[in-house]
Amino acid sequence: MFKFLTRILEGSMDIERAYKTCDSAIGLLQSYNGNPDGFSENKKTDMNETVEKAIQEATQLIGVEGERNWTGVFREMHKNLASIYFELGDYDKVRHHCDRLTSYGETGRYDAEEVLEKLNDSPGSTESDTSEDATATES
Repeated sequence: MFKFLTRILEGSMDIERAYKTCDSAIGLLQSYNGNPDGFSENKKTDMNETVEKAIQEATQLIGVEGERNWTGVFREMHKNLASIYFELGDYDKVRHHCDRLTSYGETGRYDAEEVLEKLNDSPGSTESDTSEDATATES
């Protein structure tokens, strides 16, 4: 019984840690993209470590998608990864995670549309019909 409870608590702590790390990474990336000159080399290094850790933790959670019934957690991790990759300018990965988001019902499609709208408004994005492509896969 104790082992069972320990596994449940460890899982919830890992989920909570991943949420916090992703939120921190997104916030740091947005701040950096808004004012790169405001970041010292140490702050950039800390930001890069936080971003790497967020990607790793979110990816690890998504890795148990077939083993756990944590639909909301998986949807949120895909949205977090899409947001992180958007801030990093890795638009192919943004599209990949948005495609995955569309499989999570109406909420997932809404989340994908929200991220893709930002992507389409971004000067670095080359495709203007991305949101239509992502939502069409669900139909």
